[in-house]
Parts: sequence; structure tokens; C-alpha cells
Amino acid sequence: MRLTYSSGPFSVAGAIEDGQSVKSNILYGDNQNEFGFAGQIKYSGDTFNGAIDGDWRKGNNGYHDNWQAGAGIGFALGDMANLSFGGAGGTDAGDNKWWGLSALASMNISDAVHTELGVGYKHYNNDYYNWGVLGGIYYMPVKQLTIGLEAEWNPSTYKDYNRNNYTQTGTYVDLVTVFAF
Repeated sequence: MRLTYSSGPFSVAGAIEDGQSVKSNILYGDNQNEFGFAGQIKYSGDTFNGAIDGDWRKGNNGYHDNWQAGAGIGFALGDMANLSFGGAGGTDAGDNKWWGLSALASMNISDAVHTELGVGYKHYNNDYYNWGVLGGIYYMPVKQLTIGLEAEWNPSTYKDYNRNNYTQTGTYVDLVTVFAF
């Protein structure tokens, strides 16, 4: 259940959540019945926007309580480009502390074509980190249709059960089609 109040460019929201039907986490198995709270304070203006968000979940079945808090800001540079930055931190159900940062730049090439370039980094206290770079070009012939080509490079490293370093790198190319009504 969520309650939201907004006045002009400001909004505040709070929610009580029950993840009773969710098998929540690939890393930590069946942590059902995650009762929790979530909240957000947001400002949405024409040239500047920002938000502060957070949530807390009750751990079950031997898993720890988990929480996260984050903040983000965005700037519109006229009709030409947008810049966004964000950061967050918290603990997961396995009691691992983590933090992450991200940035996104979007630039309009024409009325129907825009490009995006993003980068993100996430670090866990158990010697795991993941980061990625994503770029794309998108064509919007009408307001309801977007077609794009994206590419992502995503290296990560962590320690295995024997405490040996393990590195994995993924490279992805996607054709994106979005219909919005």
C-alpha cells in the first residue's frame, strides 16, 4: 500500500510492502514474506530534478534484514541533452554491504533520433564488484514507437567459495523496440 502527496514539482511517497508471493532472490534463494517499508522524496522541475529513496525489508528463513538508500539528480541542457547522476548503498539479505554509482548522458541528434551513454559501478564488501558501460542510438518515428540499437560491456570480479579471484566479462548487443500507448 502506497501513499503519495504531491504539490507542484515536489512529491513525497511512503509505502508498506509485503513480498509474500515473491521468491525474491537468485543469490539467496527463497526469502519469502519480506515485510518492508519504502519511501521517496522527489523534485521534478523543467531543468533540474532530484530524488532521495530508501527501503527496508525484514529478513526471513535465516536471511538478514536488508535495506538500501539512494539519491539522484538530473539536469536538462535545453532541448539538446540530459545528464543524470545517482548513488546508493545498503546491505543485502546475505548481510553484504554494498554501494554503487551511475551516470547517464543523453543527447538529441534530431527531433526523432537520440543517443545515450551510461556507466555504472557497484561494489560489495565481500570482494565482489561489477561495472558496465552502455551506449545506444534510438529512433522515434512517432511518439508511441522507439527503435534502438544498444551495446553493453560488463566486467565483474568476485571471490569464489575457496577465496580465489574470479572474473567474468559480458558483452551484449540488443535491438530494442518499445511500443507506448
